Amino acid sequence: MDTEPARYRDVLGNREYRSLWLADLFSIIGSQSGRVALGYLVLLETNSAALTGLAFGMTYGGALLGGILLSSLADRFPRRAVLILADLVRAALMVVVAIPGVPISALCVLVGLVSFVEAPFKAGQMALIADVLPGRAYLTGLAVRSMTNQTGQIALFPLVGLALTVVEPRLVLLFNAVTFVLSGLVTWIGVRPRPTPGIEDRSHEEGFLRSAVSGAHTLFANGARRALLAFGVLSGLFIVYEGLAVPYARELSTNTIALGILLAADPIGAVLGSILWTKLIRPHWHERLLSLVVLGAGAPLLVSFAHPGLAVAAISFLVAGVCGAVTLLQATNSLVDRVSAGTRAQSLGLLNAGMNTVQGIGPLLGGVIADRLSTATAVGIMGAVGILLAIPPILAWQRAQASART
Repeated sequence: MDTEPARYRDVLGNREYRSLWLADLFSIIGSQSGRVALGYLVLLETNSAALTGLAFGMTYGGALLGGILLSSLADRFPRRAVLILADLVRAALMVVVAIPGVPISALCVLVGLVSFVEAPFKAGQMALIADVLPGRAYLTGLAVRSMTNQTGQIALFPLVGLALTVVEPRLVLLFNAVTFVLSGLVTWIGVRPRPTPGIEDRSHEEGFLRSAVSGAHTLFANGARRALLAFGVLSGLFIVYEGLAVPYARELSTNTIALGILLAADPIGAVLGSILWTKLIRPHWHERLLSLVVLGAGAPLLVSFAHPGLAVAAISFLVAGVCGAVTLLQATNSLVDRVSAGTRAQSLGLLNAGMNTVQGIGPLLGGVIADRLSTATAVGIMGAVGILLAIPPILAWQRAQASART
């Protein structure tokens, strides 16, 4: 049994993975810059914070429905083709968004469709990485992808803000469309065609909706898979502090330095967690430690009940970021190990859809609590709620581990 983690240079030496990594990078740069530009555009044209929030929320709004309905497309058709088609559709939608004079209501619908189509892209990409990087290399590939995403976001938002001071928001939206085209082009050039995945172990003649339902049933029918799905979803709940960073910083300080420190804590923690987990922790310990890591993503938030100062709050968020990133990495990796090739994309799509949904609901609920109590108390409460919700899947995971050992 191989107990050595895969090296970063070996993973990055894989031409197909490099292409998928670069395509994902283009997609992230475009998506994040487009979200900022869209919010700025809506605010300029309507002067309404509510409509701005609605437009921004719609950039995530279709993720749940798309994850449920469309993720299985990357199991029923060649994944490379699904990724390229999703990129082209998203690019076309963003071109329409960038047209001057498009009503705000239409903008909200269009960006909702973009997130709807993004769901099969993410699910297919994560599943295709498993085809390209089998075995131990998959977790390392996920870690490289996570580190790139986090560090890219730290650098991207200030650059987009600077760009919006000198160019029209609609030009940034057109740039978003170009990045989707580049993503599809890199995938087309760098990833070799593969047949429909898992065609030997599932019927592709059954109806689309029936196929989606049967794939979901397969995922939920096993206790270990249910636990891993819950871990991945909870990783989105535990980062509630990121969505509440603005009011949290306001309670701590009157300057913007506190906000920058709090916003940087989670992505820095995610990068550190990805490195530590893949380079220092032996692979045979990964699944054994997963339950503790899940609790470690929520426990630091309890510190907020004490209304700590900036330094302690930032450190607690950093530790939560370390454990939250590791939770998502390992839950994804272990889930891939436990599903067939023919249901892999749908399983990952459901995990991502649930995580993104909870990631959006968490700050909303936390904000309601913060309005009545305080932001620090709200973060502590959400951490406690997350820990309580994690207990049943942790017990199920421990039972599955014990059963596997015997």
